[in-house]
Amino acid sequence: MSYENKSLDFKKKIIALLKEDFFNQGSISSRLEEIYEQTGGEVYSELLYLLTSKKFSEEEALRHWFAIMEHRVGLNNRLGRDVGLRVALLDYFFNLKSYIKSPKIIEINDFLQIEHSANTDGLTGLFNQSFFKLSLKREIERSKRHNLKTSLIFFDLDNFKRVNNVFGHLEGDYVLSDVGNIIRSNVREFDLPARYGGDEFSIILPDTNKEEAFKVASRINSDIDQYCSSSQKLKEKSLRLTISCGIASYPDDVNSAEELLNFADKALYKAKFLDKVGSPIIPFKERRRFPRYQIRNPLRYRRFASKGNLEEPLQATFTKNISQGGVLFESSLPIGVDTELELYLRSTTLEKDQRIIGRVVRFQQINNPDVNGKIYDVGVRFLNEGEEEKLRIF
Repeated sequence: MSYENKSLDFKKKIIALLKEDFFNQGSISSRLEEIYEQTGGEVYSELLYLLTSKKFSEEEALRHWFAIMEHRVGLNNRLGRDVGLRVALLDYFFNLKSYIKSPKIIEINDFLQIEHSANTDGLTGLFNQSFFKLSLKREIERSKRHNLKTSLIFFDLDNFKRVNNVFGHLEGDYVLSDVGNIIRSNVREFDLPARYGGDEFSIILPDTNKEEAFKVASRINSDIDQYCSSSQKLKEKSLRLTISCGIASYPDDVNSAEELLNFADKALYKAKFLDKVGSPIIPFKERRRFPRYQIRNPLRYRRFASKGNLEEPLQATFTKNISQGGVLFESSLPIGVDTELELYLRSTTLEKDQRIIGRVVRFQQINNPDVNGKIYDVGVRFLNEGEEEKLRIF
């Protein structure tokens, strides 16, 4: 069983414990110890959260738990009866530590229902942005402790505004709800899908590398495409939804939850440059640093003009493939390796072409029977300002 499955399993076991008779200290301690051996101190952190709605680190939770057990023994000796763990816990946090100012008794089922309502988006049934951000931080902390990979998918719906404009917001809500169902059907039980806001969605994928995250995003895109094909309303208006998607992974790309979200968000923006031509973008299965995508997208280019030099006219062509790190296109002009180019990438989802600076790293004459004269493959590596940004795109 993977660590994440164990994590999900122990939460279910804790809830089961809370629903049972909580007075048998020996049995409770023994069962908690079993879970502790599988997951570490997080079991006590989760238990105290369910009982008090207070967040404690693993170390704090362990310290408090054993202090509560000792406090219970003291209360039992003074009162001549077993007060139970809940009473001991309440007295400890309310009277001894003053962590709880206004305690309220509530059934665990009622608490879980309230918690679920507070953490989910009412329209799609996915988690909401607040819970997503909190969970992302906790997942990255867990990944650091256990040396795990965690990936984040951040995407939005292309052309969704047209759905609202053509059919109205009520029909748009139905579409968003259906998209939520599609997302849920493509993730595992311990993944965390969320509606980030509007037509933006995010998915936390524990113990998942970038290649596996691409597969999840590809399945979602394919299912959304199938959904549009089967929708009579959308077909009548020639409306077709695809997704633009940014993917980031810890620790390959970043070192914190905030950086992971920022990285994926920038990758999503970068993905808007790609004209999907109505089909999902699937990465090649090749041993390259960055996945490549076969994209025939309008491209204009020219040698980057240094100060004082006249600018060259822009040459028009099409991309052959594109990745996070660069682009490959055909050129009728010979361009030497290490030449810096000014590129303008066309996008159907942005109002203007995106300007990018790159350096030629590959130049090779090719045979193209459809073109008279010599034709060349030109491979360009993107140069971001100071080369400080490296983005994954989908």
